[in-house]
Amino acid sequence: GFSSRTTNNLEMLIEAANLVVVSTEPLAEKMRSLNHNVAIAPNTLSEFTWLRPIEPCSDLPVSLFKKKSDRFKILYLNNSDRAKELEMIRPVFEELEREGHPVELFVIGGELKEEPSWYQHISIPAQRQNYSQFVDWFRGIASYCDLAIAPLVDTDINRYKSGLHFLQYSVV
Repeated sequence: GFSSRTTNNLEMLIEAANLVVVSTEPLAEKMRSLNHNVAIAPNTLSEFTWLRPIEPCSDLPVSLFKKKSDRFKILYLNNSDRAKELEMIRPVFEELEREGHPVELFVIGGELKEEPSWYQHISIPAQRQNYSQFVDWFRGIASYCDLAIAPLVDTDINRYKSGLHFLQYSVV
């Protein structure tokens, strides 16, 4: 979360703005308490960045995908603050494993305190921190997967989120 000083500064900025543009109706409702001039512009993806042909990447962790090539591969694009989402889905993947289903979860990004036993963690290479470089790399990884998930714990902040991950996953 933000510090109270940061929150106050953000609120002052929102109140002083001529127009506040947000991506979802729930977020617009929240912003209208600070500024009456709020517009909604749903998230979209840049065609140039997301819809061009996938470039071959030499830094894809393809060895991870080839270890158990017979498994159903599921992708999750994590953020550093998504520990609760991982814990929410963990029982599902542990149950699938106990029942003998050939499923493997690949998690891109996020904080890693120790190597997990129930999923494969994929670190984002330093040279892929730039957004357009990341997209090429991410799309290359996603091409090895069968399904992508975007679990969200029911929190105040998550209620305002858009379907951006859905858009990103659906163009791969």
